[in-house]
Amino acid sequence: MARQAQDYEDIPGTVVFDREKSRQGYPINMFCMSLMKEDNRKAFKANEAEYLKQWKLSPEQTQAILQRDYNRMLELGGNIYLRPSSAPPTAIRFVTWPPS
Repeated sequence: MARQAQDYEDIPGTVVFDREKSRQGYPINMFCMSLMKEDNRKAFKANEAEYLKQWKLSPEQTQAILQRDYNRMLELGGNIYLRPSSAPPTAIRFVTWPPS
């Protein structure tokens, strides 16, 4: 079944996080959540491309992660939040909106 376009998809400068984006972004979000553990961050830093193979990422998602293109990750369905500067630089974590 083809996906039906929604009225709200053409809001300029906005990425709307709906059910379709949630499905599309699930692999990115699971990857991001994995980086909450130090061992996983070390494994990712050691060999980023190899670490990403365990997630069912699209080629576009993989490229966005490797290029640290967080805006593209959001466009591809990710729901990401960069942790404060006190955290390791590769740490990304899943959050909900609005923040509490």
